[in-house]
Amino acid sequence: STSEKLTGIIFRLRMVERRTGCIIHVVHIAGTRMKEAGIDGLSRQDFVEGIMGGANPWSYIPLNEDADSRSEGRVLKWVNSWWNDKEGDAWCAPWKGGGKERKSAQRWESENLVRLEPEDWFRLHEVKGHRLWIPPPAAMETVME
Repeated sequence: STSEKLTGIIFRLRMVERRTGCIIHVVHIAGTRMKEAGIDGLSRQDFVEGIMGGANPWSYIPLNEDADSRSEGRVLKWVNSWWNDKEGDAWCAPWKGGGKERKSAQRWESENLVRLEPEDWFRLHEVKGHRLWIPPPAAMETVME
């Protein structure tokens, strides 16, 4: 960062990690979410809303929801909007010659796009077609292994 203050904060956090052997995770929380969680009320002496009122802090940080769920289906809708061309062929279908016509004989086993569900993550070899993988942040490290 070009900000000296931010760089100083990051440096001090790294030093705490080294001294204590802990791992510090920094999670950005949008202002709208802070209001919903009641965190912003602390500066106004409001100690009964949201987290300060006893609500579970993790309910305000949806690490268990994937991007498609968080966007109410807009991610999948966006991918589907460009996956197939006007003729209905997948963008990844083979071309012949100078790239003007699709090859009809040499097609992929399946050009369909399959949105992977959690039960599919560990059996990818059984899923036919191209895979759209949208795991939630909390599961990302596990499913990437």
